[in-house]
Amino acid sequence: AADFVITNQPASTVTPGSSTTFTITFTPSAAGIRSGTVVIPHADSSAAYQFAIQAEGLYPPGAAVIGHNGVGADSRPGDAANITGNRFMAPGDMKISALRAKVVALPGGNFACAVYSDNNGFADRLLEGTAPVASATNGWNTFPLASPLNLTGGHFYWFVIWTDTAGAALDTDPGGTGYMGLAGSYSWASLNGQWPDTILLTPITWETRTYCIYAEGTPLAPAPGPQMNLRGNGQLIVFGDMSPLTDNGTDFGNLPVGGSGSEHTFTIENVGSVPLQLTGAPPVAITGPQAADFQVSSPPASPVAPGASTTFTVRFTPTTTGLRTATLSIANNDIDPDKNPYQVALQGAGFVPGRESLFPDSEVGADVDNDGTRYELGTTFTPIVDGTVTELRVFSVTGDSGNHTAWIWNSDGSVLAGPYNWDFGGVNGWIYLDIPSVSVLAGFNYIVDVSTGQGPMHDYANEPGVLINGGGNGLNLAYPPSAGVFTTTLGAMPDSSWNGSSYLRDIVFLPSTTTTTFPDMVVQGNDALIQDGYSSPVGTNNTDFGHAAAGAGTVDRSFAINNAGAAPLNLTGTPQVAITGPQAADFEVLSQPATPVPPGGTSTLTIRFKPSVAGLRKALVSIQNDDKNPYYFSISGTGDVAPRITAITADLNTGNVTLQWAGQGHQVQVERAETLAGPFTNIGSPQTGSSYTDVGVLKTNASAFYRIQY
Repeated sequence: AADFVITNQPASTVTPGSSTTFTITFTPSAAGIRSGTVVIPHADSSAAYQFAIQAEGLYPPGAAVIGHNGVGADSRPGDAANITGNRFMAPGDMKISALRAKVVALPGGNFACAVYSDNNGFADRLLEGTAPVASATNGWNTFPLASPLNLTGGHFYWFVIWTDTAGAALDTDPGGTGYMGLAGSYSWASLNGQWPDTILLTPITWETRTYCIYAEGTPLAPAPGPQMNLRGNGQLIVFGDMSPLTDNGTDFGNLPVGGSGSEHTFTIENVGSVPLQLTGAPPVAITGPQAADFQVSSPPASPVAPGASTTFTVRFTPTTTGLRTATLSIANNDIDPDKNPYQVALQGAGFVPGRESLFPDSEVGADVDNDGTRYELGTTFTPIVDGTVTELRVFSVTGDSGNHTAWIWNSDGSVLAGPYNWDFGGVNGWIYLDIPSVSVLAGFNYIVDVSTGQGPMHDYANEPGVLINGGGNGLNLAYPPSAGVFTTTLGAMPDSSWNGSSYLRDIVFLPSTTTTTFPDMVVQGNDALIQDGYSSPVGTNNTDFGHAAAGAGTVDRSFAINNAGAAPLNLTGTPQVAITGPQAADFEVLSQPATPVPPGGTSTLTIRFKPSVAGLRKALVSIQNDDKNPYYFSISGTGDVAPRITAITADLNTGNVTLQWAGQGHQVQVERAETLAGPFTNIGSPQTGSSYTDVGVLKTNASAFYRIQY
């Protein structure tokens, strides 16, 4: 009661039809919930008028609250296989040491909480977790973090809770958006109570709710020196952030190639106590693969006084189709040396007017890498004008590999086009499949569908909530609400939806009014087609280089880049063909292809495999171009240990000499000479075994010298 003081008493007499007021001031003497009872004796009855009051004391003074600390008007059951929580933005720089959650406890159950970072709306990375609380009580419980955690103002975070007991409940309040994991995906038992390092949480769409889970934060004091923050559209862009977002302006979106581009303005703040110097020349530098597509059109001023800010503008003008990326770098004298330079990623995408897709190339999805069900995954689309579909598109994730089946369905479940076999995987990005042109009519719904691959957990890309409402691409393609669809029946049209999920299945559409001509890139090896995203190297199309001696042997393979289109094909990379991946250093482009490739023309490239060690060696070929950009395919080869002779046995009775050797190899040719200097000649046929007997040689030769050629 001592924490609540009546600082303004009411009048003692209240005339008929009138009122009086009083004021209570809350001054907490300790942290936590503080409660009292207001007692008002009066002449209306012998019993005093009473009601309860409460408030919460935060410690230390000046602390801020992040999350939702509501009263909990309702409770929602949890699940032993679900993680639930909320997404919040930190109002300022602060330190937290515990989470608070309001739960309905069950005997023998465990609750645990955690904080995750946010990456473009996904719970991306586990920052800090709590130990399980086995003795949770009904109501508010404290979950101490393993160690204190600093949160950055203006940045989003996820506060989540997990239980091992089905039916345990977390209190909620109406309004807002709560999130939950996919049913069955996060079993406490199967994960041994260990937090997954990336979790897929989807918004609850059938009821607005916010879970009662929050933290009390201690504001971080201003730095005793210069301290730089970078903002776009008012939102903080955390230094080192390599995940561009539309919300903060680092993702410029989809723009036409050859257009005037788009400008985004960014703000540099100095939240420190000493002037901030921008020490670079120029102050803002842009580097990276496609840096030339991003230009600083208006530089910032320097120095920046404490508490002040300055702005600069970046213009994005795509020079070719597909995703374009760069790194923005600002050298400075921030008190934190890690912020010098202050680097963040930029991206945008270019498209050629006349060809349309539902999603921009800058759209990416998170890898759902824990789903044991194989699906048909699709997107419903509606042409606004008549036209044709010439290609299918998928955002591929690294783990989604093997053979896939692709279709285009009419809305009544009949097949419009397909099935098409599509072998892809091992890449992270948009890939394309050429199909015979398919006519589609304005105003009709169609579904583009590509199954998941054959990996054990059936990885696929997902971006929850994107297609929860109807929309379009701003041109001639539209989609209805819940356009992302799936089914677990392979070979059937997907027609179920889940929280507006987007599985990033897409098309390339040409309106009937299009008169522009386009290139069409097709890659072949040994005259066999290599599909974009191809992931299963074989010798028949030259993607499997076979065997070569580790450290010495080489194998060369040639590939043809054909232009089946009606416009020149430009290879836009520097170099035109790049090799990446785990063992990229074991593969070398000996001859780069010529560019441009004329309509109906061909340009060739040669890749050399030179294994550095024994074993399977893998890499990814990437060819930037103005058609399917980039064009990916996987290559592999096997490094062999060179064979060596380990034993020579002479039988003086028979005159036989038997050689034995160790080491891998396709074929070994045994050679013999009468002197050490040679000449050596072949004896026997090439073989893949590990021994050879030279019959009767010592009956005619006093000595024999041998070697094996690999």
